[in-house]
Amino acid sequence: MNIGRSKLSEFKKLPGLEDIAAVYAVIVVMIYYPTINYFFWKFPSWILFSTIGDLFSIFSYMVSVNFIESLLVLAGVLALCIILPRKWFYDHFTSRGVLLVILTLGFLIFGGSKMQPEMPFPWTLVRQFPLIFLLIIVLVFLLDKIGFLRKILTGAANRFIVFLYFLIPISILSLIVVLVRNIT
Repeated sequence: MNIGRSKLSEFKKLPGLEDIAAVYAVIVVMIYYPTINYFFWKFPSWILFSTIGDLFSIFSYMVSVNFIESLLVLAGVLALCIILPRKWFYDHFTSRGVLLVILTLGFLIFGGSKMQPEMPFPWTLVRQFPLIFLLIIVLVFLLDKIGFLRKILTGAANRFIVFLYFLIPISILSLIVVLVRNIT
């Protein structure tokens, strides 16, 4: 037992706020980027027939949904940290959490790209989901064994925290706008 740790911290299942923020930053970048990219791609055409208030409302709804999605993904990663034994996930939370997020969201983005209006629903992808999720979990633990990859992932996740400084306030403001618009 470390001298600097109390007996209660030995049984702690949640990682520190810095580690959670690093994983959340990666989640935010992966979820917000397509939405913000889409908004600014459509912005020139929307501005021709919409007011600034309408555009702000559209943006607020898009960002609010992303905020809720990102919190749900973070809750899933934290739930996995609580469920799994401490040595499996807690000890390398940042690197394993980032790997889990990248692989899982990457698979979901891939699955979403397979759903086109003119094509049939990809049932094979849905049936294979448990196997793919198991493969993702195994890959998370195998890839985390590579030392330089762990350092790269942890360093990148720590650098992504800068996005939280402006995306979280924008998200909270957007959520307030959505709540006010729906209450009044």
